[in-house]
Amino acid sequence: MARFIARVSLSLLLVGCTLDLNGLPGDEDAALPDGALPDAGRDGGLRDAGPPFDAGPGVDAGPGIDGGPDAGPERDAGPGMDGGPPDAGRPDGGPPDAGPPPDAGRPDAGPCTCPLGCSSVTVGACRELLPSNVDARVGLGAGTGVVTVTNTWVFDTDTGEIDEPGVGTVRPAGTGTDATTGILYTQLTPSTPGGADLGVFAMDRIGVPTGATLRAVGSRAFVVLLRTDADIQGAIDVGSTGQGAGPGGSDGGEQDSDGSGAGAGARGLDGSGDFDGGGGGASFGGPGGRGGRASEGGAAGATYGGARLVPLVGGSGGGGGGNG
Repeated sequence: MARFIARVSLSLLLVGCTLDLNGLPGDEDAALPDGALPDAGRDGGLRDAGPPFDAGPGVDAGPGIDGGPDAGPERDAGPGMDGGPPDAGRPDGGPPDAGPPPDAGRPDAGPCTCPLGCSSVTVGACRELLPSNVDARVGLGAGTGVVTVTNTWVFDTDTGEIDEPGVGTVRPAGTGTDATTGILYTQLTPSTPGGADLGVFAMDRIGVPTGATLRAVGSRAFVVLLRTDADIQGAIDVGSTGQGAGPGGSDGGEQDSDGSGAGAGARGLDGSGDFDGGGGGASFGGPGGRGGRASEGGAAGATYGGARLVPLVGGSGGGGGGNG
């Protein structure tokens, strides 16, 4: 801006010199001897040095022509023209430029390092697999135990206790994470109407080697959540015993009684003499068998459930035989 001011002043000074040269007829100055009174009067008098033409405030140094429009507050340093809000104000350094959502917000915070990707719902969280029937109520990484079943282990879905018959207790009863084994146990209600109550065991990994058996008992359906691997070479037994139901299932019928559950088998009919009908078989994903002795045999139960096991329910009980 200083360079601009200097140029404007120089131009105006040159204009003053032009007025000085053109203000007098050329013949009048040159006709008199140099240094004579008429010459000094004409040259230094009113026409040359007088304020209206050369040094007067209205032409050269006056505020209205040179110093006014150039250095005045409205043109150069005034807040409305140069250093005011239109330059350094909000449209330049305000939120549209440095605000957190467009620049430093979460979508631009670097690459996601989560194995399954980052959550689009919770900032800073990773995506996780949600097990069916459990959902987010218990995480896959909730248990820390690394478990290897030896001989036979019995998991009680109602208490959380794990026993090795003839040896002792592996995990004591109670909810929460066991400090010794790292196995978490908790109880959940059905996530879907019609499902069974759940007994959930969570651990890091489990192995059932050849010759070993993992057996589950209790009224709640048996759920195992693992953060890493399951290596099953042996047996997993969640079946019923006699008329008693398996985990999350329903009991079989007494003699001359229907079974229980959504796919219960019907009781066998009484026949003549000692020829009574057998109870109908229970059904689940597929139909059970009809009871023995044809016309006296109990009917099989209705099918229910689905391949996805949602909701999670146990099997039904078959019908009891006839009592002749």
